[in-house]
Amino acid sequence: MDSVGVQQSVSSGRRIVRVDERGRSEPFGAEPVAASGDAWPHLTLEEYLRGPGEEREATLIHHMLVLNIGAGYRRELRWGDDPTVLRYTFQPGSISLFPAGTRFRVRWLDEGHALVVTVEPSLLREVQGSKSRGLPGLVPVAQASDPLLAHLIHGLREVLRMPRASQGAYGAPIGHALATHLLAHYGSSNMLATGGALPLSRLRRITEYIDRNLDAPLTLRELSALTGLSVFHFARTFKERTGLSPHQYVLRRRVDRAKELLSDCRASLAEIALRCGFSHQSHFTRAFHLLSGMTPTRWRERDAHVEH
Repeated sequence: MDSVGVQQSVSSGRRIVRVDERGRSEPFGAEPVAASGDAWPHLTLEEYLRGPGEEREATLIHHMLVLNIGAGYRRELRWGDDPTVLRYTFQPGSISLFPAGTRFRVRWLDEGHALVVTVEPSLLREVQGSKSRGLPGLVPVAQASDPLLAHLIHGLREVLRMPRASQGAYGAPIGHALATHLLAHYGSSNMLATGGALPLSRLRRITEYIDRNLDAPLTLRELSALTGLSVFHFARTFKERTGLSPHQYVLRRRVDRAKELLSDCRASLAEIALRCGFSHQSHFTRAFHLLSGMTPTRWRERDAHVEH
């Protein structure tokens, strides 16, 4: 990945930290190429350019946003105790949201260039005012396209390049705008009120249902009915949770199942296609080649060669 233009500006002071399994606070496992330090009272921004790797399971102290400012890269994400591992390509310009108190583990298989911003929950409470008691919550999002939020994060990055004396005056209004946007679009109470939330328990129920019924048509209306959400809200929140549309997710699971069945040389391609929910063998072949880079026949031949 092209690293030209990455600013080597790391301010001293506060770092983004999380709590590991032993209750110890620790920063990320790599040094940022740029960091805000103590430039703003309720916000921290760090820029990372990292090769393939992973972050150990930990819990966040503050809300965290990750904006991909480089090329798309493959990512594996697991939330809390949910055994489901979300595998997807984190697209350029996409954003992930990890609410305060969220436990997660993430692994990336390619080089990644990202801006990471943490927001103290107290800032959201300050922006919200006296509308409700307690600290407002946010919903976790694996991948979302949000041009305005991305613009605000880029704005913070530009402020970090200003003289130190100017950073506070310019950064504070951007921070308040960012907090206002988070509450309006990702606040847990707002999402529940509009039917937009897809709890992890429901997501697990949907993915298990898909795996049990890969030989069936699996319509969007059918899947949305299992969640109690409208078709529109289900499709939107499913993609936010998994990084894939329901159709893309089902197609990938069908191909994954086909790979398992291809190891049984006694099954014909036509039979495998039907058992994986493809209406025609030609449709199966096209989808398989699109997602794996080779035909089912070639995959079977390669698999047999590896075994011998």
